[in-house]
Amino acid sequence: MKYRKIAYHLTLAATTGLIVASFLWLNTSSSVAQNWCRDSQQQLYRCYGRSGYQLLILSPDGSVSSERPTLSWTEITAAQQYVISIFESGKMEPFGIHTLLAEAVVSSEQGEIMLDYPFELPLQPGQEYKLQIEAQGQDHLLAEPLVSDAIFEVLADE
Repeated sequence: MKYRKIAYHLTLAATTGLIVASFLWLNTSSSVAQNWCRDSQQQLYRCYGRSGYQLLILSPDGSVSSERPTLSWTEITAAQQYVISIFESGKMEPFGIHTLLAEAVVSSEQGEIMLDYPFELPLQPGQEYKLQIEAQGQDHLLAEPLVSDAIFEVLADE
């Protein structure tokens, strides 16, 4: 495996006068180095965070025929809430944001969370969107949010 030093930190211990050097090494053969993770089928997906959890959006995937698709993703047990955002292609501001408390979520035996489309406005046929799900926690188990994105298209009516 290849490793790359990504951080170097020096600490001066006030009581002893010792200098402590610590290094953070990153396995660069892992896709996580570039904010990409692999699911169980070795498919790449976008992920962030260093907590060891992997947030994977399961649906929508690629294209959908519904203007109000069901959303699903892998459960993050340390999450206190999920923030779901939908962006139109090329836009920086989401047209919909929904916050879901983790205690209100019921996941499947496989650890999958399913949510009916939570936004008032329906998606437009023929349009491409980005779904972003952010798992947020407040303790040491999930000190920084995990974010995952999925690009999908709503199929046009024929």
